Amino acid sequence: MKNIFLLFICIGLISACGAGERGTSEQQLEGEKWDKVMANHDVVMPMMGTTHKVRKALKAYQSSKGALEQSEAASITKMIADLDKADESMMDWMQNYQKLGKLQSSKSHAEIMKYLDVEEAKINKVKELMDSSIAAGQAFLKK
Repeated sequence: MKNIFLLFICIGLISACGAGERGTSEQQLEGEKWDKVMANHDVVMPMMGTTHKVRKALKAYQSSKGALEQSEAASITKMIADLDKADESMMDWMQNYQKLGKLQSSKSHAEIMKYLDVEEAKINKVKELMDSSIAAGQAFLKK
């Protein structure tokens, strides 16, 4: 009986501690939105490895062919620049993305949600840059 009583006390304490950590409903919404933006980041981040591989393959193609036609050389140069821009965009986004705790200590709920909406649009734009630059490079290399 004594053990059951201690078990209920432990469960009650754990429940009480956990409830305090959840925060307000506004903080929960902020956390969910922040997690959603980070999930988008987690999709885009591994694409940097692909941009590196495609860039390397394009440079190898350039080197192996010697003198290329001017239009082909310009096309490869643009594809490499697009891959570079996609990577730079990702690095810039990561460097400027603020941690949720910092936001919550300095901004209102409305400001945080607006900031997260803007950041979600930015990371989606980075994904588009990654997708298009990788696709263009891969399509060229398959020729």
